[in-house]
Amino acid sequence: MQADQRLKVWDCLERVATAGRDVAASDFVEGDGVLAALQRHWIKLQTSAEPEEVSALDYGRYEDTHINLQVCDGYGALLARLAAVLPVVLSSPVSWIAAAGNRMRVETPNGIIAADHVIVTASVNVIASGSIRFSPGLPAVFTDALAAVPCGTYEKIAVAVEDGTFADYGHASCDIAGPQGSEPMFTEIAPFGRPVAIGHIAGHFARDLEREGPAARIALFTDKLALAFGSSIRKSITVSATTGWISDPFIRGGYATARPGNAEARVRMIEADFGPLHFAGEAFNLSAFSTAHGAFLSGQAVAMKAAAHLGHDAGAADPLWLPPELLLH
Repeated sequence: MQADQRLKVWDCLERVATAGRDVAASDFVEGDGVLAALQRHWIKLQTSAEPEEVSALDYGRYEDTHINLQVCDGYGALLARLAAVLPVVLSSPVSWIAAAGNRMRVETPNGIIAADHVIVTASVNVIASGSIRFSPGLPAVFTDALAAVPCGTYEKIAVAVEDGTFADYGHASCDIAGPQGSEPMFTEIAPFGRPVAIGHIAGHFARDLEREGPAARIALFTDKLALAFGSSIRKSITVSATTGWISDPFIRGGYATARPGNAEARVRMIEADFGPLHFAGEAFNLSAFSTAHGAFLSGQAVAMKAAAHLGHDAGAADPLWLPPELLLH
């Protein structure tokens, strides 16, 4: 992306963020050709939805901390460290959550769990899919709000290359636009100095490519890399992989974004009170949605609320909390 194009793209995003109106983000896309494609591309990357499907008012409620650090060894490793002192049970998908007297009953393939409070952190699309049954059922005002803030589509494609392929670039990123009319692709180059490239796609483009299967996504990314770095890069690729979040029954999409005219639906989701049943995740954070830290803060706030109901003093919230014995030095 050229410097003047970059400025116009960020100007577009600023117009969306400051609009203060519950209208479609597409109303603020200007120009045509490559510039318009880049503006739409970045709205999709930030929301996982098409600009026509994004409420400018909801988008504008995001508060950028300008601290969005990458995790060197992935979120899986981070979560494993965070949960190291907790009795976590894996491969136990919940199928039913029911109120049973003064307690909650959670049904899994490995048995039934009884609890005073339950926190659901499944994605909005998983909740809306009905794969988890609730007794009593969730009220229409809540399910309607979920439907107005659905998860879009976001996928990543990664390739490992021979050492030295990206030696001249360091940790960099770029948008590979390609010929007129082609979809841009945001690409990370050599994160943490590793011989890897990661492509990011979102919106309908990502949804359609996901339907075509992993091979189609990897082939497209390879073509994009060849366009930017020369055809010789094809021979240097050693391993490739891609996500499939939209088709994963335990994820079913990317970020949750309010549709135009429905910015208040996210507020209703967050404010809903079901007593000992709580919902958390990135979709339930008004100012940090679509981020891992937003999901973390949402879960933390709900956990502290549940602890208070049980008469426990959870202490002050710390967004950077990590058990001292697990801190990295």
